Amino acid sequence: MKTMGFLHKAALCGATAMLAAASATSATAQGDDLIKNGNFEQPHVPMHVVHPVSKDYGGQIPHWELVGGSVMIYGVGIADTSRQVLNLNGNFGPGIIAQTFSPPLGKKVTILWEHARNTTSDCPTEKTTDEKYTATVESTQTKHVVATGDYNTGVIPGRLDPVTDGLTFTAKEYAYTLTLASRVPGACGALITGIHSVVGNP
Repeated sequence: MKTMGFLHKAALCGATAMLAAASATSATAQGDDLIKNGNFEQPHVPMHVVHPVSKDYGGQIPHWELVGGSVMIYGVGIADTSRQVLNLNGNFGPGIIAQTFSPPLGKKVTILWEHARNTTSDCPTEKTTDEKYTATVESTQTKHVVATGDYNTGVIPGRLDPVTDGLTFTAKEYAYTLTLASRVPGACGALITGIHSVVGNP
């Protein structure tokens, strides 16, 4: 009986170790995305609160650099979305943000995300145009553009739609920079979240 009890405990310990290892692997896989803070969950912004970021008045978004203009992070409830989102325009007009990342050499990399039309109370509800912006990936060292595209959010307000025609390139250098730049004036820019990478064979 003692032997059976010992074996039973050993089996339980083995199963627990396997579950722990699986959980660690899953967590590692989720945390290994090339793009950091792509959901703009940092900094945490309380519900119905706006976190402005501009060169003149400060504010930061971890892992992202404000290259120009101004942007905002919306807490849940500011727009018709259930998550924090980036407004690519701020109180001082259109913004440009960038992040440098290091992909595995020789791999095909695709950057994808979600976007929506701005639905805050400051944006006209009768608006029939969409918010336009440009996304670009370039070599950090040589500034050679390896992927770029012009995007618009569509006119349906508040619906986060996945961008299926993202930015795809083959990594031939150690560092690249992703840049998002608004192409509309005012404070009503595209709402963006869920920026992530998909890495595969070329």
